[in-house]
Order: sequence, then structure tokens, then C-alpha cells
Amino acid sequence: MIKDYFLYKRMLVPFLVQFIFWLGVIAVIVTGIIDISHGLWFFGIVTIILGPILVRLVCEYIVVLFEINETLTDIKELLGGGRVQISPRVGNPINPINPNQTPLL
Repeated sequence: MIKDYFLYKRMLVPFLVQFIFWLGVIAVIVTGIIDISHGLWFFGIVTIILGPILVRLVCEYIVVLFEINETLTDIKELLGGGRVQISPRVGNPINPINPNQTPLL
């Protein structure tokens, strides 16, 4: 498991996103409080309510991208780790395990 991180087969970013999320939530709430203290009640309340939701959406988007990468890596390992080649005549993928197999259309 740890070896995968050192060989860049697994990403650390999903673990760091939780830390970034909480920093973002704290920053948004502090910004909302500062807005309220400067007399911008509406913007402060909207920032405190919507800010953490937007920070969460951005962090979830980042996590989804990395989970897609991990899933594709797992699929690649299940298929034997070979690269898929493109047939020059019709553009069909060639099976890396059995290159003589007729490609399906």
C-alpha cells in the first residue's frame, strides 16, 4: 500500500482535500463574519451559508477526478497493464493479450 504512493500508483491528493476543505470552510466563515462586522449583513450571511457549500462542491469535484483516475488504474491492472493499440486499418482497438483476435465492430 505505501509502496504504491512512492511509485505514484496511488494519489495523496484525496487525503489532502479534507484538510483543504476545512481550511476553506474556516476562511469562508471568517470572511462572512468580517463582512457582517463591516455592515454588509446580507453578503456576510450569504457567505456564511453558501460558502461552505461551494467549498464542498469544489472539493468533491477534485476527489471525483482522482477516484476516476484510481478506477482507471485498477481497470488497467485487471487487464494486465498492457497498452491498447489502435488498428491502423479501421481504428478498432487490438486486444493486447491476443493481438491476432479479430476486433469487434
